Amino acid sequence: MVTVDVYQELERLREEARRCAAEAEQHRAEVSALLATARAILQHREFKDTARAIFDSCKELIGATAGYVALLSADGSTNDLVFLDSGGLPCSVDPTLPMPIRGLRAVAYRSNEVAWDNNFATSEWVNCLPDGHAKLDNVLFAPLVIEGKAVGLLGLANKPGGFTENDARVAAAFGELAAVALLNTRTLEFLKTSEERFRSVTETANDAIVSVDSTGRVVHWNPGAEQMFGYSAKEAEGRDVTFIMPERFHEPHKQAMQRVVSGGPTRIVGKTVELVGVRKGGDEFPVELSLATWKTNDGMFFTGIIRDITERKLAEEELRKSNQRIASILESITDAFFALDRDFRFTYLNQEAERLLRKPRERLLGRHIWEEFPEAVGTTFYREYERAVREQVSVTFEDYYAPFDTWYEVHAYPSPDGLSVYFQDISERQRARQELQEAYRREHHIADVLQRALISEISLDLPGYRLVASYRPALQEAEVGGDFYDVVDVGGGRYVVFVGDVSGKGLQAAVHTAMAKYMLRAYAHENPDPCYVLERLNEALCKYTPDELFITMFYGVLIPEARTLTYAVAGHDEPLLYDGSRGDVRTLPVTGGAVAMLPGAQFETRTLRLSPGDGLLVYTDGITEARSKGRFFGLDGISQVFAANATNDEHGLVQAIFEAASAAADGFLRDDAAILFIKARDS
Repeated sequence: MVTVDVYQELERLREEARRCAAEAEQHRAEVSALLATARAILQHREFKDTARAIFDSCKELIGATAGYVALLSADGSTNDLVFLDSGGLPCSVDPTLPMPIRGLRAVAYRSNEVAWDNNFATSEWVNCLPDGHAKLDNVLFAPLVIEGKAVGLLGLANKPGGFTENDARVAAAFGELAAVALLNTRTLEFLKTSEERFRSVTETANDAIVSVDSTGRVVHWNPGAEQMFGYSAKEAEGRDVTFIMPERFHEPHKQAMQRVVSGGPTRIVGKTVELVGVRKGGDEFPVELSLATWKTNDGMFFTGIIRDITERKLAEEELRKSNQRIASILESITDAFFALDRDFRFTYLNQEAERLLRKPRERLLGRHIWEEFPEAVGTTFYREYERAVREQVSVTFEDYYAPFDTWYEVHAYPSPDGLSVYFQDISERQRARQELQEAYRREHHIADVLQRALISEISLDLPGYRLVASYRPALQEAEVGGDFYDVVDVGGGRYVVFVGDVSGKGLQAAVHTAMAKYMLRAYAHENPDPCYVLERLNEALCKYTPDELFITMFYGVLIPEARTLTYAVAGHDEPLLYDGSRGDVRTLPVTGGAVAMLPGAQFETRTLRLSPGDGLLVYTDGITEARSKGRFFGLDGISQVFAANATNDEHGLVQAIFEAASAAADGFLRDDAAILFIKARDS
């Protein structure tokens, strides 16, 4: 399966391409607005007309919805409107009335710099607005500065999302151009200043700005052009502009210029196109050209803004190569893969996806996935794909698609561009899994039936004693264990009692449990002595059962008439003895290792007296190992419940222990559990 690293690298390159494209688009917009403004300055003689053109270009470029242009009064006390654009908002203020120089306007006038506030409606400046003024959410003022003094303002307002540092920079440039336009209308001398200011804009631009006359001769060559092409302004001005073009483009260029000059159509004026430039050393490189025309009494001129796009082209080429590498990998992987855009339309499929989806990629590319596979709407495929895109989270799932009678394993990864999906046909695996589950259910049922046949509830009254035994299986999904118990009358007033736990789970454990139980019965009838029975059982199991089998158990011989219990504890959980005379609980020691662990093993016995009121509790580890979140019921838990219920009804005691262990395991025992309780009573 393709690593996430490859996918992330692809996303990084795509993001870089998007960033370059966004920068290029912003650059084109700024260039277009500056060229339009330059034409307006040259074409209009009345400042009102020029100011309106400048304002409209600036407002559109920045994205504001309202504003005005105003000039400082002769005495410097008020702001006189040239024109007002309310953006369609209601405003009952008389526009002919003078505006006092106060608030944020005063800041711009005093500082000769752009001033703006994106929280104008809640700022101190809002108190400066007269009654009836249109609502302002954000405001920006760019001063018109002439000879170091602000003589007017270009105001913008109500930009969705607020103004930015870049907006301030752009507005400042338009403010300078508006100031130039003002000078142009006042005196011819200011026309020279406007030319110098316009040149200052081109001088500081990083891009090359080149102007040529109608014959193709260079009349303006800015520092950006010097740096980009390697020619100084002295070397370039006066030369035919074809010296920065590959020779193969010279003739087409001349024909196009002649066509435009003579009034014919043009394919690139007013647009941004990609071309090829030539540096002084002869090296060709990719450029982006934005071209405009303008006229004076001296004829038609062309101004081009040229950007070196070598870095962008390299990034695009690297992205293309990366896409090829990714495509090659995706075609070679064994997983099926397809990609969707944000509208859930197919943008790519590999060969394996074509095979599993049973449609050629030519049919699917550009098509909506739910239109091509309408039966999937409302299924897990639909819900998970939609959720992955909506929440931007990866999803993994398995589901059955009925129209193809096929099970799929799916991994889907979202991105800002859409969704990438890897999937496999797991029908064979699913069928094998179902067969395995069915086999497990059959084995579980057989083992459960066998276990229940081997172990049943015991409620037995003997002279001076009451014996109660009970068994609880684990939760339904768990495998059947090997717990067992029994009470056997071996004659002579003796009763054998035992509780054991066979290692392992399932049908094999149930079979070994049956074997052990009936071998114990047989050996007990031969000789009930604990050492004899356990040693015989140990030798037989070591010889005839698998090495991994072992049994922990409690085995005892109860003689009611003598009130004695002779017992051995073979690796089993410690039995608990309740002393009726003292009212406390203590453990009985383990007297040997588990049965079937070592051939020739020997076992020790202990004898205790069970007087009226005493009680002996024997249990399997399904009780003590009941747990939740790593916390075990344990010996302390069963001891506390035993002590609290030892004098109660025998069945009630056993039930209380089962309930407490289940509660400690969140209501479900995860292993089989058995309990045997011997209560001594008066004869």
